Amino acid sequence: MIFENQAASVNKQKAQNFSWDFLNTGTSVENFVFNYLDYILWLERADGFSEFEFTFRSSVEHYYPQNPISSDDKLEQDVLDEFGNLCLISRSKNSTLGRYMPEAKKDHYIRVKPDSLKQRLMMNEPRWGKEQIQHHTKLMINKFKDYKSQFHLLERTND
Repeated sequence: MIFENQAASVNKQKAQNFSWDFLNTGTSVENFVFNYLDYILWLERADGFSEFEFTFRSSVEHYYPQNPISSDDKLEQDVLDEFGNLCLISRSKNSTLGRYMPEAKKDHYIRVKPDSLKQRLMMNEPRWGKEQIQHHTKLMINKFKDYKSQFHLLERTND
C-alpha cells in the first residue's frame, strides 16, 4: 500500500537476514509482532481460537512480573524480557495485574478470558518459571519460522 516496490520482500528467502534476538527485548517488542503471532495461532486453531476476537491491545505484559509483590520471587531481567514471557494485553489489565504472579493472573483471566492466544497458551502451563519461559520462547519463534516456510511454499506453487 505504501511501498514503492509493491511491498515485495527484499529479504525473501534469505535466512541470514533474520535475527530473532529483537524478540527478547521486553516491552520494546512492537505490538504488531504479537498481533501477527496471534494471527498465526488463530490460523492453526490454537486453544481458544473459536472465541478469540482481535481487539485493540496496546500494552506488552510480562506474564511473570518484573517486580513481583514479594521480592523473593524475582527472576533475572534477561529471562523476564524473553519473548516467551511477554504477551499483548489491554493497558487497563496490565496496570491492574502487573505485579501479580502468573497463578493469580490466570485466576483473573479464567473469569474474563485472555486478551491473546499467546497468553492463553502461557496460561495452559501448570507452572510458570524460567524453564517454561525459555521453552515458550523457542516454541513461539518456531511458529514464526514454520509459518514463514509454509508461506514461501505457497508462493512457489503460485509462481
